[in-house]
Amino acid sequence: SGQKIGIGSGSTVVYAVNELGNLYKNGSVKDIICVPSSFQAMQLIISNKLPLGDLQQCPCLDMCIDGADEVDENLNCIKQSRYLGEQWPFVPIEVLPSAFQPIMQRIQNTYGGECNLRMALKKAGPVVTDNGNFIIDWKFPSVVNGNLSLKQLNEKIIMIPGVVETGFFIDVVTKAYFGMKDGSVREAIPKHAH
Repeated sequence: SGQKIGIGSGSTVVYAVNELGNLYKNGSVKDIICVPSSFQAMQLIISNKLPLGDLQQCPCLDMCIDGADEVDENLNCIKQSRYLGEQWPFVPIEVLPSAFQPIMQRIQNTYGGECNLRMALKKAGPVVTDNGNFIIDWKFPSVVNGNLSLKQLNEKIIMIPGVVETGFFIDVVTKAYFGMKDGSVREAIPKHAH
């Protein structure tokens, strides 16, 4: 209650937002504002009749809910094992459309691996984000040139002109919940926090 909650667009977010909607409807949760990260998240908030806000109204969020494709022991995540990249070897990188080619070349030449423009499945052409940008899928090598930490690597990629954001979430997750096959939920905190 009383919190500003960021809502992501991961596929598992639906379950959390549906439950939040139920808690809000029955009065267990009050005085919240839900801030979507995308059009899809906004539709989910609206369909659950939750109070909708935006970053102009709520520039500082109390918590964020999202899903991740892969999470390591320190709760570093890839959106889209113990080491990141074992299960999902591609990291999505959002880029300005006019810069995708030089960005792909720079990443491959500097850090190794292979970059490909993500193509749409149900239409001709590339995937276009809610902000009108393209997505590059970077299949990063098992050893990145320069022997950088994930945090350093993420910072360097974000600094490339034309890069909007990466699918790495490094040192931002304070707690994670994992839905297990038996229906139970496992809670985790970053290993470095112990």
